Amino acid sequence: MEVAVSYLKSKYDTKTTLKLIENTSANYIHVDLMDGGFVPRRNFEVDDVIKLLSGTNKDLDIHLMAFDPIIYVEELAKLKPTYITFHVEATHDIVNTIERIKWNNIKVGLSIKPNTDILELMPYLSLVDLVLIMSVNPGLGGQEFMVDTVNRVNNLIKYAKEKGVFYGSFLTCNFDGICNRHCRACTPVPHFTTDGFISACDLVTFGNSPKHMECFVYGKWNEKTHQFDIDESKVAALKARTTENMKHCMQCEIREHCGGYCLGEVQNETGKLTGQKPQTCKAIRKIAKSIGFTDK
Repeated sequence: MEVAVSYLKSKYDTKTTLKLIENTSANYIHVDLMDGGFVPRRNFEVDDVIKLLSGTNKDLDIHLMAFDPIIYVEELAKLKPTYITFHVEATHDIVNTIERIKWNNIKVGLSIKPNTDILELMPYLSLVDLVLIMSVNPGLGGQEFMVDTVNRVNNLIKYAKEKGVFYGSFLTCNFDGICNRHCRACTPVPHFTTDGFISACDLVTFGNSPKHMECFVYGKWNEKTHQFDIDESKVAALKARTTENMKHCMQCEIREHCGGYCLGEVQNETGKLTGQKPQTCKAIRKIAKSIGFTDK
């Protein structure tokens, strides 16, 4: 379990409250930002928020209760938050807002009000890292917890699992060419991290990622030589991940046309580059069959 603590309601002044949170074991400081339009109350100017939170030692979890959230992303990105969450109801440009947040190497959260149908979230579940289902109406303190929220959360989790999009799962299929390399959506493209590393996986955004994901970090910027130092052994290991080296792929009828599944997800969940998720393989074959594809 992870805990995010808000500084919005406190008997202390804001700076004292933030200092107290920093001295706890909480994982995040939760930052509620309201524009006075999407919700009645306004509580921030972006410059003031940046000045207030720039020196904090906790990861930031920003909740934007504001219309047109995309207009705040670039400025809030200066704080290097872990999450920025915005509301489905606040914009008609949901996908572009998600992409803008991700472009800044920030994880994306999507939220809905208590009276919004959870079906509004469904088209975007595979694109976001976090879902916030409000248990009170946004913008007002002192409200009672809405008990039905528990059922809404359970229904959303059930739906996400059934559709195979839980925990960010996604498929990459390519039925118009021949390629024996899986996860070619990411691995051919160098991902430059914010701390000077090169990663073969866009799930690894920092060089000091968990040990089991270090196999993707194959380069580091050298300040002295002004070049990247490349770990050729890691490059070779990534290149070796082909259908010929994965036993579970050899008998598959679409092995030369399958983009496979997210390599970072496989490594994270199975602990090995040549790992397998049988349910995902089954889903890819079903997609191929549904469009009439054959390997002939």
